[in-house]
Amino acid sequence: MLLLHVFIRVVNIFLVILVAYKYHMKIEKDIGIWEQLLTPQECHALIQHYETLSSMNLSFSRQTLKDALFHKKADNAIFMLDQDCLKVTPDQSVIIDFLKKFWYCYEDYTEKYSVLKEAGKHRIHSMKLQKTLPGEGYHVWHFESDSSERSSRICAWSVFLNTVETGGETEFLYQQLRIPATQGTLAIWPAGFTHTHRGNPPLSGEKYLLTGWIEF
Repeated sequence: MLLLHVFIRVVNIFLVILVAYKYHMKIEKDIGIWEQLLTPQECHALIQHYETLSSMNLSFSRQTLKDALFHKKADNAIFMLDQDCLKVTPDQSVIIDFLKKFWYCYEDYTEKYSVLKEAGKHRIHSMKLQKTLPGEGYHVWHFESDSSERSSRICAWSVFLNTVETGGETEFLYQQLRIPATQGTLAIWPAGFTHTHRGNPPLSGEKYLLTGWIEF
């Protein structure tokens, strides 16, 4: 029995080391970044998932939602956890596969910022598959917990599903940092005002993004 417990412990340690090696995190100014988290095949599957749902009229522009004028915000998005999306695409394997990797990364992030481990129960309540055409984008500086309705947000996150050669970065104002739109890269950052940011317009082609929040 003792040998079995030792074996299980060794296996668990090995798995932790394997995960840490496979999903290497780098921290830049309190922003966690994982490069090549998703394979090109996984990114392509998520893009195809967006296009399939969009062909069913399940995508919405910010102007349709009366979210903002075009010169401030412009893109099309699908709210992945809405019931309409779940009903028409019961096979959510592409999302589930991503979330498995995501939670490994978030666990890594909370090792660095361990106070998050003591926070109240939190999870992903909402996430969006988003398509941004050249010249579109989230042009205004903003932070994610900027109102009472959004005050439950702890962190925001995004993963780029394709590489944009020119433009398309997520730019952070006070950190003086731009995260390039590189396929498979995941970023997690605090939702508060210290990490005011914007989504720069893609200039060389369209941009696909999966994005959401960790909330109480």
